[in-house]
Amino acid sequence: MVRAKPLTARAAQQAADADAAAIRAALETASGNVGRAAETLGVQRRTLDRRINALGLRDWLTTTYPRSARQPRRQP
Repeated sequence: MVRAKPLTARAAQQAADADAAAIRAALETASGNVGRAAETLGVQRRTLDRRINALGLRDWLTTTYPRSARQPRRQP
């Protein structure tokens, strides 16, 4: 079995930046709806939530798309 060498700091940062850009694009397309963005990316909603938190995008998401705009209240 051949083991791959670990990523350099620069390569890891580039991978994280590319991941963040893809997630932002999906969220912008879905108007901040995490469930629809997860479907677009082909991942589970919880997985996308974890990636959003890990990449520090939660503040950007809540500032850009306030919860009231993302999930309007249901009409009784």
